[in-house]
Amino acid sequence: MCCNRLNRRHFLRLTTGAIAGVGLASPLMLRADDNAAWALDEWDPGRPFLVTGNALRVQPVLMYSTSQKREATSWKSWGGIQTEQAASEEVARISEELKSLCGTAGFPLMRP
Repeated sequence: MCCNRLNRRHFLRLTTGAIAGVGLASPLMLRADDNAAWALDEWDPGRPFLVTGNALRVQPVLMYSTSQKREATSWKSWGGIQTEQAASEEVARISEELKSLCGTAGFPLMRP
């Protein structure tokens, strides 16, 4: 039988010890000037968020289909839009919500 076998318990002891050693040694590896750099970048709740990147493009999607009455079957869909009039009202409501969202958002938005 080979003497280089590593059983499960021995493996777990070794990995736990290695993780603990790295965790205990990492504060010792930090230098004083690293801590000073962290102190300069403390979180300030009054400071505005950093905005990077392009403006968010909002693309609303409204999918619906109007139901046609059929005899002896269930013909209405589950959605609240059953007529063309309801669809046009929903489009108007979504457009108004997007307009108000673009005005009140704290980041740049682009409407299609």
